[in-house]
Amino acid sequence: MNQIIRIPYSDISMHFEDDTVCKCLYFHCLLEARKTSLGIIGKLRNNSISLERGQFLTTVIQLAKEIDFTPLEIVAALRTLSVDNNKRKSKFSLILEPHTGFFTKITVKDYDQIISINKKPPKGSL
Repeated sequence: MNQIIRIPYSDISMHFEDDTVCKCLYFHCLLEARKTSLGIIGKLRNNSISLERGQFLTTVIQLAKEIDFTPLEIVAALRTLSVDNNKRKSKFSLILEPHTGFFTKITVKDYDQIISINKKPPKGSL
């Protein structure tokens, strides 16, 4: 299922400026949440954790390996992107919920709005 997520460049440059780690982490989180929403990720071992659209379960170490940054850079970027710490009222934010062990549930704020922006009618439709 190849779908494109389009976000205007002006929004990206305005919100992330020169912070490459935050930008990469946010888009990685958006894509991971998309996988969960589409049912690509298998069932979790612990069924007591429920994931909704725009959410996924991960660790800092796993994020660091997946996007090739150090764990310290990931932690700093998560703090910057978290809703609690986000004083600019950014459209691009994450909600972090610690869970058992090392896992954190990450929710992409306004996930449905970001994804719905990208839905276009099929070619040939009115």
